[in-house]
Amino acid sequence: MTRRSGFQVVGVMLAVTLAAGCSMMRRNEAKQTGDLLSAAGFQMKPASTPARTDALVSMPALKMVQRTKDGKIVFTYADPYNCKCLYVGDQQEYNRYKRLALQKQIALEELEGSMVWDDSGMDWGMWGAY
Repeated sequence: MTRRSGFQVVGVMLAVTLAAGCSMMRRNEAKQTGDLLSAAGFQMKPASTPARTDALVSMPALKMVQRTKDGKIVFTYADPYNCKCLYVGDQQEYNRYKRLALQKQIALEELEGSMVWDDSGMDWGMWGAY
């Protein structure tokens, strides 16, 4: 194997690894968002026919989209990665989803900020009195 072909092989392997990692991250994001959408009352509509599958892949993936249907505002979230479905909700369900997402974000930030550190081996005397 020449040096150039070795670099090409490594490049292809790196690209495949990155693509697999991105795909796994998308599926994880879709699952977490889908859980929140379901909890908020969104209806999950599976892409159970070829026509629905075609429509699903033509939609913006993993994006909340506001639409108007029969004069009413409807929110959709297309998940072609995890459930292969479309989540559909109204304004009230969308508001619940946003509230749940915010609560989740706050909980994660609080969890990150509340590290427990075992300082039993720390010499606190070097810091002086407090």
